[in-house]
Amino acid sequence: MRKPTVDFSFRQEELLPLARLLQGHVARDLADFKALLPEEYGANFLPDYAARLAAAEKLVSSATTRAQGELITKRIKST
Repeated sequence: MRKPTVDFSFRQEELLPLARLLQGHVARDLADFKALLPEEYGANFLPDYAARLAAAEKLVSSATTRAQGELITKRIKST
């Protein structure tokens, strides 16, 4: 099985803030989005998006976990 590849041109840490920004823009302009693509932006779009965003926010990247571990190690060594 192939390893999934990342297909975006920004840092991984920027993904959630961008997703939140997008959510705000879509919520603000939902009528325009529905007019453009009614099958995509139906009644469940924003609730589904919010649920997926919440699930993504619960995930912690391995780099973040590693950095937190290094911080704890430094604290332990300094005492």
